[in-house]
This record gives sequence, structure tokens and C-alpha cells, in this order.
Amino acid sequence: MANIIHTTLAATALAHARSGPSQARYVLDSSRADAGRHRCAELLSRFPLYPQIQL
Repeated sequence: MANIIHTTLAATALAHARSGPSQARYVLDSSRADAGRHRCAELLSRFPLYPQIQL
């Protein structure tokens, strides 16, 4: 899980506002976001957080 978080955060960049880089906004390539979602879904399918609850 830590690797997924690290990989996603490392791929983010600050967005530029009119006065320069904004720490409140970021840019993340959609393919990187999709890859992170896929890895999380795969991990959670093997290790459900609450297996006794049907969602």
C-alpha cells in the first residue's frame, strides 16, 4: 500500500496559478491515477478490509 501511495505522490506536480505554483492544486496524469486505482482494487480483492460485510 505504501508503494502505491508513494508512486502516486511522486507522479504529482504542482499546478500553476496566476501568481506561480499553487500548493493547493496539483496535476496527476490520468494513466497514473488509473494505475493506482487498479493496484488498490487488486489488493483489496485479495485482502478485503471487512470480509464479513457485504457491500
